[in-house]
Amino acid sequence: MPNHKYSRTLSITVALLMLTAAPRLRAQANVIYSFGGYSTDGETPYTTYLLADSAGNLYGTTTESISSGGTVFELSPQTLGGWSEQIIAYLSSPQSNLVMDGAGNIYGVDTFGGDYRYGDVFELSPLGATWNLTLLHSFRPNGHDGIFPESGLIMDAAGNLYGVTSTGGSSNEGTVFEITKGSGGTWTEKILHNFSNDGTDGINPNGILAMDASGNLYGTAYNGGTWGVGIVFELTSNSGWSETILHAFTYTGTAPMDGANPNANVIFFNGNLYGTTYEGGPHNNGTVFQLIHHGNGTWSESVIHAFNQNGIDGATPRAGLALVDGTLYGTTSAGGSAYAGTVFGLSHHGTAWTESYLYSFPEAGTGAEFPSGGLILYSDGNLYGTAQGGANGVGSVYEIAP
Repeated sequence: MPNHKYSRTLSITVALLMLTAAPRLRAQANVIYSFGGYSTDGETPYTTYLLADSAGNLYGTTTESISSGGTVFELSPQTLGGWSEQIIAYLSSPQSNLVMDGAGNIYGVDTFGGDYRYGDVFELSPLGATWNLTLLHSFRPNGHDGIFPESGLIMDAAGNLYGVTSTGGSSNEGTVFEITKGSGGTWTEKILHNFSNDGTDGINPNGILAMDASGNLYGTAYNGGTWGVGIVFELTSNSGWSETILHAFTYTGTAPMDGANPNANVIFFNGNLYGTTYEGGPHNNGTVFQLIHHGNGTWSESVIHAFNQNGIDGATPRAGLALVDGTLYGTTSAGGSAYAGTVFGLSHHGTAWTESYLYSFPEAGTGAEFPSGGLILYSDGNLYGTAQGGANGVGSVYEIAP
């Protein structure tokens, strides 16, 4: 539920915005699988990040399929090259990342599934060549529970699951929840935080959560905050869960400096947090931001790249970042030479950051375009992600070889 009421100015270190563009890298892109659409399998993959298991299989979701709902799919590498696809579950509208436990069970959320059609948390358990689907929790609009989960789950060392709902809860502005497994095998949900449209808290969280070594949770909310354009928050557990707003994004009219409307997760790098905003920045095409932890409970935010959409740079990143050997990699859903999105890298030298343009969709050799998901590092050293396009125009899984 975007909120485009922007106000207030913010002083940001302008030097970090004046980044020197590195020469464009000639990365190669290759579509490893093109979805067939309604007549064959799924279409419109909206996976935040693909999931790779120890055998090299890839897992993700599509929002539409031959059954009119979505799918969970598995891609398996073949000995003689290529990939084979298997639909392992049909669901209502899974559009998030997946997580796997040590036994090979897969967990995710279905935005419009469940007993009440307001979303659910599901488990897929391998049974030979098939998978068993179990609903662990069905969300319902009862004034307490959240509804419409969109961003997927994370798992702690004990096997507990954590996620967010985009709406619902006591203020109908979204929740952070935990799902725990009891000794009898049943799962129980607990609401850790209800977002509130009180002029300070965020609303409508969309991003996956992150967890630090102490078990604290970190995330973003797309809207809300002091200025109405989203926040980064922390939840800490002592005698209960309490929220701290680490940063409220701002907007300054026609020339915003800060980012606005974070749509994805944050990641840790050297004790600091990094993420993307869908809008905002000097060109209002989105940003990559950092939150520096000062060790005394305070954080400071700065923009390390503002997307320009100048025929080379990307625009409007929907997904989060991947950290590989000290470089941040990500995708933009628009911009680039064909205005169909990009793959970019950000490397740092002291306090300065430099962007490299790895790939611009579409180019010769790939039918992928408009990536909405992030990237993962696969065992072959290449980056993998999902996008629209493909040979049939309804979605693709692609690899980027730097």
